[in-house]
Amino acid sequence: MKASPFAFLGMIPWLASCAELTGDQGAVVIRDGALREASGVALSPANPDFLWMINDSGFPAQLHLIDRQGRARGTMKVDGAENRDWEELATWQHGGRSWLLIGDIGDNAAQRSQLTIYLLEEPELPEGEGKVAGKAMISRELIVTYPDGPRDCESMAVQGDDLYLLTKRDPVPRLYRMSLTGDGGVMTYLGEATRPEAPAGAPIRPFGNQPTSMDFSPDGIKAAVLTYRGVFLIERKPAQSWAEAFASPMKWLGPHHLFQAEAVAFVNGGQSVIVTTEGTNSPMISIPLPE
Repeated sequence: MKASPFAFLGMIPWLASCAELTGDQGAVVIRDGALREASGVALSPANPDFLWMINDSGFPAQLHLIDRQGRARGTMKVDGAENRDWEELATWQHGGRSWLLIGDIGDNAAQRSQLTIYLLEEPELPEGEGKVAGKAMISRELIVTYPDGPRDCESMAVQGDDLYLLTKRDPVPRLYRMSLTGDGGVMTYLGEATRPEAPAGAPIRPFGNQPTSMDFSPDGIKAAVLTYRGVFLIERKPAQSWAEAFASPMKWLGPHHLFQAEAVAFVNGGQSVIVTTEGTNSPMISIPLPE
């Protein structure tokens, strides 16, 4: 989704709350002027001190690297890709290598007959104070469709060798799955997810309960679901499928105080999540999971 012209208003409660953030409940500013509408973030599988990020539609097909302090660590052109509506970024460990997955899955008007998932091997990370540059080459391009017609989606995450998508604008979010070892095609519909309803007293936001990003924890037990109002946690029980887990009530982790948050990722070995929003020099919030 494109950034609202009033997105700066969302900074007011964030600035007011910064004095209350201590320890892991911290925030840094993303100091990368090229990241103006961040729509996806993923922790580097090779080095947890780095984060990969992408911009929403209307921007060049590029990967942006920042460190955990929010400093810009370079930009790479994604060769062979088009940013029609990039909405999510995920990682995949397969074949002894680390992969990045760019989800060109946005569809505000629910009109796209096909979606594109770009797969590329994670580029080599810089040493010291160095930066990445040049081109990142697409290795595979998966063309996928929904079995029940077009719909908008901004949430995508990988578990094992499977890719999961959680829709945004449906009255009740719908969960889909596809194998990353296949050639794309029609995704499998897994069922409806519980609608992430923020509790009374949570910040009011337009379209506030729509999922805008998600991620799975490294141990494969938890899922974080982001909305414009806050962050939710799903915990999968032993022998429970993700379809069953998503159909269960979600746990409210708390508000993020950001106006248009569209990117979430697990960090610190799955002990906390980071959230960021669209806009230049945006804050990146760290929210710890309950013990």
